[in-house]
Amino acid sequence: MNRNNPLYSAWIFYITGIVTLSLLLTSCMMHEKYNPAWGELIPVKENRCPDMSGTYRNAFGGHELTKILGFKDTVGETHVQITQLEDGTFEISGWNMVADEQKLVYEKSYPKRKYSCTPEGIRASSYTEGGTVPGRGVVFGVTFTSFYLLKNTEGDLVVKETATVIGCIVIIPIIGFGTDWYIFAREVLNEK
Repeated sequence: MNRNNPLYSAWIFYITGIVTLSLLLTSCMMHEKYNPAWGELIPVKENRCPDMSGTYRNAFGGHELTKILGFKDTVGETHVQITQLEDGTFEISGWNMVADEQKLVYEKSYPKRKYSCTPEGIRASSYTEGGTVPGRGVVFGVTFTSFYLLKNTEGDLVVKETATVIGCIVIIPIIGFGTDWYIFAREVLNEK
């Protein structure tokens, strides 16, 4: 078809409209709101990372703080201790707490280059994941996920997860956005 032909412009307009409309009709949003029963969030000051120092339970509803912080290998730690150093580095230790026994299982550094400070909190990690849905070869897409760390007034660590999904089911494009919240309770380890 000749680009100078008026039908060509109408055809492009028609196809663009169909694609845009199908994206709008097949998109979804799921934004879970922060649970006010968890306590008030401490606001993030402009251009300043909040101090996340503390000891927190590692698990909340099937989510592990160590995984959110970007550690791939975990060894069954029940608690995570975060210490923020003056240079902005986070020292992270994993602890096993079994029958009043506490055992240090690892210590790692989380240098400033591995996170960033944003108005939403400390952006601790993000990743991109893509592929097909197992057992459904006609469904494929890409997910972009980010985790933001905040604290509430009780000293608990609160994590905000944001995700964007772009994909296709057969030939139908889909796009989705979502927000989830997790809370990791502050704990006090026995000093020995």
